[in-house]
Amino acid sequence: NHYMENSISIGWYMPVFGMGLCLATIVRKLKRVQSNYRLADIGLVFCLSVVFLLTPFMKKLIWGIEPSRWLQNKYLLLGLLWCVVIVLIEISAKGKQILNKCSILIKIGKISYPMYFVHYIILVKIISYTNKFWIISIFTFVISFILSEMIHYFIEERITK
Repeated sequence: NHYMENSISIGWYMPVFGMGLCLATIVRKLKRVQSNYRLADIGLVFCLSVVFLLTPFMKKLIWGIEPSRWLQNKYLLLGLLWCVVIVLIEISAKGKQILNKCSILIKIGKISYPMYFVHYIILVKIISYTNKFWIISIFTFVISFILSEMIHYFIEERITK
């Protein structure tokens, strides 16, 4: 949170928003075309593995690499990688079926919007008390998850009804 590209300023992310706009157009066109590519499933697993392994948590856990600024200014690379993941899901043979049946992903999808809003505030508060990586990671996730569940249940579902 001490770096400009990790602040709440959205100027840094405008190119990624642009990628999302282009991706929405591409996906809309892909939905009209019937596709069922096995190779897309392999590409999807590979891309998701790369994204997973690039997270600071996994870099620390697997290779002992402390979180650093290296990944923070790679948001364009990660944005493009996520665009590829979404396109591969749309054209894959099994990817979309598996994702639609995974109850944990459906649950995370339901609370992702409130989690997007609360995680940064919680992260900043926890960092002000400690600088221990594991404590920051676990507490930020747990508190964000619980708060997001509450926001989803008490606000979003009630508004929807």
